[in-house]
Amino acid sequence: MTATEDSGNWRTLPSFYKRPVVLCADAHRHSGLSPSLDFAFASKSTAIPLGVGEFQEALQHYPIVFAPADLPVPLAVTGLVKGGNLFVSPDGSWRSGAYVPDYLQRYPFILGTGVNAETAPLVVDESCARFVDARADRSAVRLFHDDGSPTELTGQAVSNCLSAHHEQARTMEFANALREARILTAGRARITSPDGTSQTLEGFSNVDERAYRTLPDSVLSRWFEAGWLDALALQRASHHNWERLADLYLERAAERSGA
Repeated sequence: MTATEDSGNWRTLPSFYKRPVVLCADAHRHSGLSPSLDFAFASKSTAIPLGVGEFQEALQHYPIVFAPADLPVPLAVTGLVKGGNLFVSPDGSWRSGAYVPDYLQRYPFILGTGVNAETAPLVVDESCARFVDARADRSAVRLFHDDGSPTELTGQAVSNCLSAHHEQARTMEFANALREARILTAGRARITSPDGTSQTLEGFSNVDERAYRTLPDSVLSRWFEAGWLDALALQRASHHNWERLADLYLERAAERSGA
């Protein structure tokens, strides 16, 4: 098992977005979003991208690791077996009380390309199950008024995507700092379940404690000012959640067997 096998290619089409198109009044005058949240689109994802600003909330529920790639994107591990997100229930709901990463909360919207984020178009994934014709689904919240002006929902989507864009820029700065300092190494987590069985998980990157402890003062000073030392402390504190995942895995297995 690898914790990053479903995390997507960060330099191409983002995970989950299968038919992204620019949202516009002409094409989507009668489109809307179903009000009921449905995270079935993420049910097979065992790792979800995280912004560095989410670490405080995420560490309460997920192990935080880094993608084993040229750009070590932070990831929240959500499953132990390929294709099994332990936080998505059969009905598509997210596990009650668990933090939902911003990457999922903004879906099916994302910013398109532009000269800058403020002028970039809003993009919607037309394959999203919640994206419907509001004329057929009267419960749907429309994206445009009859006159073609955006509704409050669309305005909020733009605001959310702009915030996500700025958070991503900060997170990429953090990831680049880790890469340049060369303190990441191949990660490994050994998990012992309550029933006594154990497994070793690989396929992600983690902080090499020895390399971290020998960072020069000049780097530590810069990282302190940037907030990266706090972020790393939160990331390392999240490791107790590996055992939490083992518990959830057994719980889900019991549910499937009808126990």
